[in-house]
Amino acid sequence: MQYEPLIQRLLQQRQLTDPQQAHRFLNPDYADLTPLSAYEGLDACAQRVRQAIDMRQTVVIYGDYDCDGICSIAILYLFLKEAGVDAHYFIPNRHKHGYGLRVETLEYIAEQWLPDLVITVDCGITAVQEVEYARDVLGFDVIVTDHHTPPETLPDCLIFNPKLTCKAGAFRELCGAGVVLRLVEALSSAKQAKQYLDIAAIATVADVVPLVEDNRAIASLGIRELNRTKRKGLEMLIRGCVKSGVNAYEIGFQIAPRINAVGRMGDATNVVSLFTETDFFLLKCLIEEIERSNETRQQHTNDLTKDCMERLVGFDFASSSCIVLSHPYWEDGVLGIAAARLVGEFHRPVILLTRQDGVWKGSGRSVEGIDLYACVNDCKAYLTRFGGHAMACGVSLAEKDLQDFIAALDAACKRRYPDFVFRASSHAVAVDAEELNLTACKQLRLLEPFGEGNREPYFELTLGGTEFVPIGDGAHIKARLGESTELIGFSMSNWRSVLQAPTEKRVTLSMRYSEFRNIETASCYIKRIECPQVEEREDLRQYIAWSMARQTRPYAGVSYERALDMAQDATRTVCYLVHTPQAARKLCDDLSARGCAYILDYELPSDADPRLRIVYRPDRNCDLRYYDAIVLLERPLSDGCPATIGMCANAALYCTENGAALDAASAALPTYERLGRLFLTLKSVLRTTVARDLYTVYLAMCKLGEIGWNEFAIAFYIFVDLGIVIYRNNAIMIQETVRTRLDASALYGRLREHAIG
Repeated sequence: MQYEPLIQRLLQQRQLTDPQQAHRFLNPDYADLTPLSAYEGLDACAQRVRQAIDMRQTVVIYGDYDCDGICSIAILYLFLKEAGVDAHYFIPNRHKHGYGLRVETLEYIAEQWLPDLVITVDCGITAVQEVEYARDVLGFDVIVTDHHTPPETLPDCLIFNPKLTCKAGAFRELCGAGVVLRLVEALSSAKQAKQYLDIAAIATVADVVPLVEDNRAIASLGIRELNRTKRKGLEMLIRGCVKSGVNAYEIGFQIAPRINAVGRMGDATNVVSLFTETDFFLLKCLIEEIERSNETRQQHTNDLTKDCMERLVGFDFASSSCIVLSHPYWEDGVLGIAAARLVGEFHRPVILLTRQDGVWKGSGRSVEGIDLYACVNDCKAYLTRFGGHAMACGVSLAEKDLQDFIAALDAACKRRYPDFVFRASSHAVAVDAEELNLTACKQLRLLEPFGEGNREPYFELTLGGTEFVPIGDGAHIKARLGESTELIGFSMSNWRSVLQAPTEKRVTLSMRYSEFRNIETASCYIKRIECPQVEEREDLRQYIAWSMARQTRPYAGVSYERALDMAQDATRTVCYLVHTPQAARKLCDDLSARGCAYILDYELPSDADPRLRIVYRPDRNCDLRYYDAIVLLERPLSDGCPATIGMCANAALYCTENGAALDAASAALPTYERLGRLFLTLKSVLRTTVARDLYTVYLAMCKLGEIGWNEFAIAFYIFVDLGIVIYRNNAIMIQETVRTRLDASALYGRLREHAIG
């Protein structure tokens, strides 16, 4: 195949320059998986299971309540039932039983089924005492199949965990379902194991294991089977939540969250039926239960994330390398999801804890570059239980050890990663709009599935002023990049004015193929917006808009040099707000000269993390809750700054004596007579134009006569100040009933007073 230049660059980025190596990567084959002989413990486990099959023994599969655990159970249960085994499965209820093996659950299993053999899947590697109790007291054998990091002391039983093998070349990063898949192959054949690739693929993507080598083959081949699955329940679930074909994205954001939801909210036992049941009515009822649980999970996650964001106001970001929050009544089933969202906002490890029976239990997520499991392991003296891997963990600890654990974890992160910079890692490839075409988008699918270890490619596109239109319920926006390429911003309506402004923006995006009613589209989804440099054009719209705030917060006056000193204060998080290009460029140069690494944003912060930041032409509603200090580089029009700046947080507010913005605004103030003519022009425009934003009004007025942008912005806000222009029903309109003199505007008076000295 002749690859598009963009695809060739992506292959080079993955160091796939050798044609044969690239071919193997793009065409994964089950035959390339690690030979079974490379795994220590696998053959012994398989022999004991064969014995159970041959002797028709009773076998109970003990799994986890997450997607990986459920899929692991489904694979082994289907295989054992087909082999004629009296097989059963048990999934602990996370609220009643917690994670992993427990003596009380083993006693329940013994009483319920009198098993000869219990096989754990996706758990058990730390269950030393529980395995001993099962063998010596309850009288049945245990096989542990797991993929989590093994502790120093292992259970005294047969174990298959790829991370325990010492043989060279063995792939160690399988998920729980991948481990079970290889066990089934050892028990039967590769042909038999391939029947369960669709289930294993869901677990492999959902558990965020590295999608390389064996995992890439399992996920890629399994996704192919998912798109033609014969499992009725799985097919019904996919039909209800996936619009087009299934890939890793749909698994990660649609399918897996639904499978996870029931276990997060309650008892996941019934979810295994999604893979094993054939009765339509029972499956319909199950999927309805799954959807209800997923809606509840989404609401709990949103509520928890919002609560955490509010609790982080006043958090010591300047000296903290990780975030640990706790609350006794948080819903434990969504702690991991909320932690992942906070990681996305603040770019540092997050652990969220809730209290159960006097014990703090929780989940953590990490950021690329920090091994969270290793850091948690350094603090094991304060923990009663813990487990996980580099990017995620689960912990339990006593009430008395909570504060000591938080301090120890922060110290461990700093000790292991003293120079780590908490910034969003991009890895984006710079592109021109022409490279984001439909052909490249189709070829991009050859690199799938994307995930940990084979990250989805991000592209960096430089935009000037680009026309975006609202879509959906108005919360989303879209622009046309090419004949078959669209640029979409989900929940980004507040960024529309930023994207449409002529200021140069650097947009990070992903690209996915979509097809609707036989129309093929390369859909590019905005992930991040940054301002790479300060433009020359003076734009006072946001500065003038500040004057519309009826409530203001007082600020303390500081010299420019003192304002610069704040950037080098390691105990504070500082954000500078600046409106004119001259002041912004000088600030950038002066901070760089002092060796300060800053972020430059346009109108709105690109994330919530309170690192040293400059917001150029800040929107008066930008969220700066997490800063200790906010510095206005130019004097506002009023005696304070808008109360909404900093979202009424506890940040200290400062202002330098620089009056450049006020000078420029006063110089652009139209005369009284000019204001009157502009109002008549505006009135004429709004009678014939449905205007939902300022730029639309401005372009329409330019057609009727010459007018500068700053002059227009000042006039427009004077009319708003007087109440003769309003925003209602998603449109700008004239308030016909208002009668007033134009010089009655406080904004007009303040600018005129400054203009005449």
